[in-house]
Amino acid sequence: LEVANRHSVAFEQALARAVLWAARAELGQAGRALDELEMVLDELHEQGARFEMMGVLGTCARVALLQDEEEAARGYLASALGLARETGTAQPLAVEVAEVPALQALAAGLPGSEYLSEALGALRAARRQQTQGEGAADEDGFAASTYSLRVFTLGREEIERDGRMISPAEWRAAAAREMFLYLLFAGPQTRGDISLAFWPDSSADQVRANFHTTLHRARQALGADVIVFEKDYYAINPDLELWCDALEFERLAEQARLLPPQDARAEDLYRKATNLYAGEFLPSLDADWAYTRRLALADTYLEALVGLGRCARARHDHRAALDAFMRALEVDPYREETHREVMSCYNEMGERGRVLNHLEDLKRLFRRELAVEPTEET
Repeated sequence: LEVANRHSVAFEQALARAVLWAARAELGQAGRALDELEMVLDELHEQGARFEMMGVLGTCARVALLQDEEEAARGYLASALGLARETGTAQPLAVEVAEVPALQALAAGLPGSEYLSEALGALRAARRQQTQGEGAADEDGFAASTYSLRVFTLGREEIERDGRMISPAEWRAAAAREMFLYLLFAGPQTRGDISLAFWPDSSADQVRANFHTTLHRARQALGADVIVFEKDYYAINPDLELWCDALEFERLAEQARLLPPQDARAEDLYRKATNLYAGEFLPSLDADWAYTRRLALADTYLEALVGLGRCARARHDHRAALDAFMRALEVDPYREETHREVMSCYNEMGERGRVLNHLEDLKRLFRRELAVEPTEET
């Protein structure tokens, strides 16, 4: 928690506090621990961290049982199982209740309990496999089967396999990591498609050697079952428990687009999306496919900020709307649509002078940087 506070990393701060108060609950501070854990849940909800919320709800249920508050524990479990139904997995909850039979009994019969049963079975199977030898590998040197992957691509480039970060050394070559990312974002590809994207100027023999070496190294780092081959296509195993910040960001933004600004769900979705966007997509990767996706995601981020501002404006919270629009202008100061939103906010606030001042600033910016005037619409 001290490290997270020092670097102002909100996500890790919340998780560290949850673990800390779970420990303090076991040491006799269960009452206060529940209050602190509730605040952590609020923070994770703001960040759209549904998987982590599920785990913390399981922790809350454990702490409630320490205080003999069985109904409260059942309520926390019901909320966690609701998230399990949304995400399609109860893995984080299973970790919290695996050693507490009383919680498993409370969860039985609740809507979504089938997800918990499935996750508990997978967890027990994984533990049995682990007892057969830590870090076991098959005859080809592949790591044991993988249960889950978490992929971070916005502002950072990290991949977690079953809760453990894959180090650069484990990939052995940058191309192995890129091949995995390419398949994740491009979808199923033939060997010819992959080879054309990675080695367009190499001879057939070089391509064949490079392809098999790179695929082998990717499977060694990720596990033998992550990249599968079926009907002439290589793809990411669809049965894998996989979460990716960029894909979740796109999903949230797409859902928000379908709703009008007056709908409170739209503002919640836009806020979750903007919180996920921690920076450029795969900032160190210099590849055509990554560059195209990087531009598209940056455009979506701008759209989400403007959408967030429009939602705030629809409920007449002009200060919040201006904050979102100004954040959008920091990203792209030449987007006239956003400038028009800012001036409309000032107008609705009755600050006509600020409308005119903003317009004059915009004219100076366009003349100086672009040698053009704003459009007639503006």
